[in-house]
Amino acid sequence: MTAIILWFVGGRLVDQWKQFRGTPIEVHPRWSLIALSCVVVLAAYAVLIETWRRILRAWGDHLGFVEAARIYFVSNLGRYIPGKIWSIGVMAEMSRRRQVSV
Repeated sequence: MTAIILWFVGGRLVDQWKQFRGTPIEVHPRWSLIALSCVVVLAAYAVLIETWRRILRAWGDHLGFVEAARIYFVSNLGRYIPGKIWSIGVMAEMSRRRQVSV
């Protein structure tokens, strides 16, 4: 019985896929909105980086914006490594190498 159901569902999926592939798709991206969204994302990152810099300044350390941005972006790559702690560890180590207190 399961084989019959799988055969029927598979046949329907193949038919629907053929119909989908035959449908013409026209894409007209609105580049102005894409550019605006990029600006918004970069502004949000700039706010996060500047907030981190001001926290460091309140603790008595200093880090330039470009260097802080580099550390922030590189350490955020750690989120793709299983364990969820790598991002913080990488940020701490990269900051330590720039004589910023961990």
